[in-house]
Amino acid sequence: MAQAAAAVAETRLPTIGHGHNGEVTQPRADIRTPVPPAPMLATAGQPPVGEDWVVEPKFDGARCAARIGGGRAELFSRQANNLSTYFPDVVAGCSAHGHREAIFDGEIIVLDDRTRPNFQLLQRRLHTPRPARALQRSYPARLVVFDVLHLDGRDLTPLPYRDRRAILENLELGDLTSELATSPAWPGIDGRDVLQAMVDVGMEGVVCKAPGSPYSAGRRSRQWIKTPYRHSSTFVVGGYFPSGSESVGALLVGAHDPSGALTYCGTISVGFTERARRDLGLRLALLRQDTSPFRSTDHTVDDHRVRWVKPRVVGRVEFREFTGRLRHAAWKGMVDDVDAATVGLPVHP
Repeated sequence: MAQAAAAVAETRLPTIGHGHNGEVTQPRADIRTPVPPAPMLATAGQPPVGEDWVVEPKFDGARCAARIGGGRAELFSRQANNLSTYFPDVVAGCSAHGHREAIFDGEIIVLDDRTRPNFQLLQRRLHTPRPARALQRSYPARLVVFDVLHLDGRDLTPLPYRDRRAILENLELGDLTSELATSPAWPGIDGRDVLQAMVDVGMEGVVCKAPGSPYSAGRRSRQWIKTPYRHSSTFVVGGYFPSGSESVGALLVGAHDPSGALTYCGTISVGFTERARRDLGLRLALLRQDTSPFRSTDHTVDDHRVRWVKPRVVGRVEFREFTGRLRHAAWKGMVDDVDAATVGLPVHP
């Protein structure tokens, strides 16, 4: 564990800079480099036991491939949408390496004022094509590269990960202060220890990669194991969307703020077994009321299908992040030994 913490400490995220100051290079169609393939996907699971894997940080960003050549660059999403006009700063950073023909696989991130990748800030960029310079300076983006798939006319995907990683590191793209950076990677360290070290510095989790794995484009592979860290907390059910006559489709949950007001925190539609949906439906039907139990200042779901309930049922919820709203939340089950009136808003880093 101490070894993992020391390795992570050496690659702390930097202070945010102001991004690239040069002219923005617009995407062009005459790049000779092939179009990026569909990305290889990791399988969710616990970090493998032992030190026979390479461990990378899991960034809270958006998957992105860069196609570079002839002094130009293009960016593509996981769904093969062209992102170039959304991230001209990253395009400019990639174009600085345009003397090579390359395809990079990585993650687009935006750092917060604590130099942690922040998906909420990234959303501002993902929803803004052709962003103004001021927005680029306020929310500077980086492409953190963790794989190289093509280089100067050579397809690298059949090579083992260890060889692709060595080629990537030899390119010396830059650190996390630049628009194009190489992701840290730690060989020979137990992924479980790195996961805890990542959590301690506010990162999302880890990805463990088998050194001998080729790049399996478009496939989900067990040679890449992703482990996002998830928080867990209790929440109060304040309403639900029905599914059929007696079952629950989704729950509206909240928690009490310091003043004691029940605050809406999100809607949960995953994590239920069919039996749990039926049991919740029967239990909540007995608690129906005409009005929302959440404080009136909340902009909650305004839908005639919502059935409001007295805030009596408490459940445990797992989630990736809480920013006033739950992100990637899943229902884990009802909790009968907690008084709903004592459930407060979660406090997490």
